[in-house]
Amino acid sequence: MIAHLFGLTVIALTFAASAVSKLRDRGGFVQSIRAFQVVPERLSGPVATLLTGVEVAVVAVLALGTAVPAVVPPALVAAAALLVAYTAGLVSVRVRGLHVPCHCFGASPVPVSWYDIARNALLLGIAGLALAAGTPADPLAGVDAVLVALAGAATTLVVTNLANVVHTVVTAAGTD
Repeated sequence: MIAHLFGLTVIALTFAASAVSKLRDRGGFVQSIRAFQVVPERLSGPVATLLTGVEVAVVAVLALGTAVPAVVPPALVAAAALLVAYTAGLVSVRVRGLHVPCHCFGASPVPVSWYDIARNALLLGIAGLALAAGTPADPLAGVDAVLVALAGAATTLVVTNLANVVHTVVTAAGTD
């Protein structure tokens, strides 16, 4: 029960944060896709729309999952597939030595790093954990559910800002 709710919370909030950032700055996201050089430039706009749409759909279906638990596993699989695609793009950027920002959670001057890839691997693990835990027969009640959801929200804040946190710490350490 705990693993399921924790995983759903982290994945839903992470994809919500990602989708909102992309919707707020679609042009920046399209530019980021161009800079990654993984799809033809003319497809950058449609790919941005598709990826953002899938993120919104995942969030919506996971939210619906509280009333219709049967929709949760396919939504988690879709989230995992999207994370695999994003991770492949990030690895491609790193391997080719490109120094471009991720734009994963909004505009950022920080170039794609191995921390972005580690973040996605962690999110894949969390999605897998939620899938493996299965849909609980009886949901957590009251305070327990709130505490698990809060733990998921706190984890989301750390995960979605991991690259920026590490960049800040490394930069500060280098200036002493």
